[in-house]
Amino acid sequence: MGNHKAGAVFRTLVELRSHEPSHIQQLTRVREAAIRTSVAIAVNDDERVQLACVVQSPVALDTLKTSSAADSVLILTDAAVYVCSYCDQKEKVTEFIRVGLAALVGIQYGAYITDTRTPQGLDPARNHGIVLRFSSYSAQSQSEATNGEQLHFVACKLVAEAQVVMQNTGEEAAAPELARVERLEIQAPDLLTECLCSAVLSLKLTTGDTSSQFIADAPIISAAAAKQEKTLLDKMANRLHSALWI
Repeated sequence: MGNHKAGAVFRTLVELRSHEPSHIQQLTRVREAAIRTSVAIAVNDDERVQLACVVQSPVALDTLKTSSAADSVLILTDAAVYVCSYCDQKEKVTEFIRVGLAALVGIQYGAYITDTRTPQGLDPARNHGIVLRFSSYSAQSQSEATNGEQLHFVACKLVAEAQVVMQNTGEEAAAPELARVERLEIQAPDLLTECLCSAVLSLKLTTGDTSSQFIADAPIISAAAAKQEKTLLDKMANRLHSALWI
């Protein structure tokens, strides 16, 4: 069997496995637990959760390339955006980044291609994400920041399968009653990112003036850029993977 044919068969089997009902149900339960744990650990008690969903993120400043396919959690509250790194095996939040809404200076959303080996990995509708750009003076408003302020960003890519979206439906912020939002869970990643951007913009407007260019619709990593940025190590790994399936 040729390399390309064997590789295609392998990827097809993986894709079919990810759509098995038992696998989806198990993954959904794990991700729901991840969101609940992340909210309990990271979010300040006086903040109300507006939306929370599952993403893949470096959980690091000024970095686009994700080092693994491990899940992270994106949480939008009435005061901030949180990106939490969650360990399934330990069932704990290992680290998180908090960006106050007052510090946000812009959001970019668009294609976020990180895997060029499959047609699914190159589909912009299935591979979408957001980049949050913010001032390092997170405790100050934009008008109070000095000319020497530094801008940073944190990137998140929405998962394409078994997405879990939750929000606080209770009356108390300190004791959130998180519930699933199925109408958003069934949306494709590109549509869900638009919903997230709209929600962030609505909350941002309550903190003061917002630039007309606050939201930008542009690729984060396009398919062409992803192919060009593939390292020699990535190419060698792909060749080794194909060789094992001769």
